[in-house]
Amino acid sequence: RRLCLAAMLSGSSIILFPHYQALGRERLHLDFADLVLWVVVQNIGTAAFSLLAGSIADWRGNRVVLRLSLLLIVLLPLAALALAHGGELGRSYFFLVFAFLGLTPVTLRLLNNYTLEICPPSDHPRFLSTLNLCQAGPAFLAPGVGAAIDATSLETVFLGVAAVNAVGWLLTLRLDEPRLH
Repeated sequence: RRLCLAAMLSGSSIILFPHYQALGRERLHLDFADLVLWVVVQNIGTAAFSLLAGSIADWRGNRVVLRLSLLLIVLLPLAALALAHGGELGRSYFFLVFAFLGLTPVTLRLLNNYTLEICPPSDHPRFLSTLNLCQAGPAFLAPGVGAAIDATSLETVFLGVAAVNAVGWLLTLRLDEPRLH
């Protein structure tokens, strides 16, 4: 249950995906030409984090890597905001936000792998489907997030999602390590 709640809360980070490019365009006056670079960097980030996460998970377990990746996902909106208000430095390095966005699909896979570790094989389909439903839940809030951005600002929503993700990360601190049992 704790894992599903952590997955649901951290799944709220997916809602921000289209808003990272809006943040860069609106606050740093970057243009659509930068989108190509951002897509390439995001895919490179996914590949790099996948290799790194897989190696660490094999060595130390999925729980450790899951905690670390969720912590980075908590920090990502904060880093994006810092860069978005960083003037010329932000303009030069905003693409790095998209490298770390590549961590999100890796984290989804880590959640699945951890789920497979904590349940018997006969329960794998049920546990994975429950986890995936929990991860998909925040997607239904996307229209509300758009309305919240219109009513307040990108900054307010980014901070709110970071706070929600932080609660999800805190829940992972009480997850069992299946390799100890």
